[in-house]
Amino acid sequence: MATIDAAVCAARLKRLMASWNDNAQVWGGATALLVGSGANKEDDLRYLKSVALEIWLFGYEFPDTLVLITKAGELHVVTGGKKAKLVETVVETVAADAGVKVVVHNKPKGENGEAQADALVECIADGALVGMVAKEASEGALTAYAAAKIKAKGFSVVEIAPGLADAMAVKDDAELVLVKQAARLSTKAMGWTVDRVEGVVNEETKVSHAKLSEECEDQILDPAKKLGLKDIEADDVDICYPPSCSPAASTSSRCRRSPATRSSTTAWWPSRSARGTRSTAPTSRARS
Repeated sequence: MATIDAAVCAARLKRLMASWNDNAQVWGGATALLVGSGANKEDDLRYLKSVALEIWLFGYEFPDTLVLITKAGELHVVTGGKKAKLVETVVETVAADAGVKVVVHNKPKGENGEAQADALVECIADGALVGMVAKEASEGALTAYAAAKIKAKGFSVVEIAPGLADAMAVKDDAELVLVKQAARLSTKAMGWTVDRVEGVVNEETKVSHAKLSEECEDQILDPAKKLGLKDIEADDVDICYPPSCSPAASTSSRCRRSPATRSSTTAWWPSRSARGTRSTAPTSRARS
């Protein structure tokens, strides 16, 4: 059964508010924050700040959802079904630990949520500078509707992508564990790929790039059995991007792959000529 860790949500929301209050310039001087996500698309492999924020706070991606945070210490969420019930479970803890009032605007099944979006926009104080992620302002019908209402009411809009990045930059203890697991999995997968390619070259066999990608994916998705990582279960692994193996300008090949521990962290590893690892937000999802 899906649950939200209310204590973690409160701690991270408190960290966001601190970043917002202490680094106003990074947040574009915004006095209200509005982000929204559209419908979940399995084949749409983009990383959105709105989704990153949802997962960071709630542990899940919430499709078709609006989130408004005000300087007055209020967190408004427009969502429906199971997602609304999940957010309601953190109300008391967030109020006690972070001093933030959580208000859920429940979108009834079968409705488009515009009535709830109208109510959310009414919560923005007159003369406020509304912070949004510019390139995500039309992400989904609900977000586009709210953005249009804000414009119609004469609010000025500023960019908050740098602010969101600042708030989520420092990893807590739980995130660090997952970052390390993702890095270990990335390293193991890279080592397997190098050995596999060298074997193909030495044995002078023919293996298509598509086949190599499939084999690489099989290794990543079953790390305990295929890569010897007994402490990482297959159910906890997800992939950022499909495998991409292609000929380089030289006679060698490049292969890129992105395993992740689904529970909270995504890892990336580059071609052999530029080794390194970076971590971003996860891709767990909650649907109504």
